Amino acid sequence: MSGCFLLFPGAVPLFLQLLNSPHQNVCEQAVWALGNIIGKLCVFKLLLVRERHTHRQTQRRREDMMEADRERAAGRERKE
Repeated sequence: MSGCFLLFPGAVPLFLQLLNSPHQNVCEQAVWALGNIIGKLCVFKLLLVRERHTHRQTQRRREDMMEADRERAAGRERKE
């Protein structure tokens, strides 16, 4: 499945152990797998950072709108 990523707990140490294999093809596959894991984790980390940034901006806008509503309400109360 292209684009699908699933990492089982304990998988990284197992791939690291495979780097010591006497078989070159096993070592190459372990390096390939570890590279994919590192690459995917970096992408997920960037997505999380972007999501947190967007959430903070949305939260600030919401707080600004609530403050503006309170100020308008306070202004109406003073006029009455």
